[in-house]
Amino acid sequence: MLELLFPGFFLGVVLAVCVFTDALRGKVYNIVTIPAMVFGIAGSTLMYGLHGFLGGMGGLLLGGVLLFVPFAVGVLGAGDVKLSAAVGSIAGPWFVLQTILVAFLFAAIATILIRLYQGRLSQTLKRTGLFFWGLVSPLHRTDMSRTSEEQGIPFALCLAAGALVVKWWNGNLF
Repeated sequence: MLELLFPGFFLGVVLAVCVFTDALRGKVYNIVTIPAMVFGIAGSTLMYGLHGFLGGMGGLLLGGVLLFVPFAVGVLGAGDVKLSAAVGSIAGPWFVLQTILVAFLFAAIATILIRLYQGRLSQTLKRTGLFFWGLVSPLHRTDMSRTSEEQGIPFALCLAAGALVVKWWNGNLF
């Protein structure tokens, strides 16, 4: 019975709820992500024993660590970091790594298309270039947090799309 619900169905429900709240209110709530992390590790442990526990913990840590830097510079919210950690705890480190890479690709494409439509693509590219220059030259740091005119992309949607692509690519779509 557990094999029918975990990890695919459970992961799908968590992502669907977070996409909904992120799109509606611009937030990914702790009331969803924290229990998802706990149940992700518990489910992995119940299904696969010590190997599952280590995989769940590794996925949780990797999912959180990979998105911490974008959070620290103001590009992503804390809820996105916790959602990524929850995805890792449910599906493991390899899955969350692939999901994050695909999610960043979707976010980049969506940002380019939105900024092109708004007529702000050159301004966004300039800010992005200055940000990367600031990583090399600390005297030229640039704040990447959004201005009041900029609408953020719900990154939970990008994570969900990334998870779907990875599941499909691996041939085991829920």
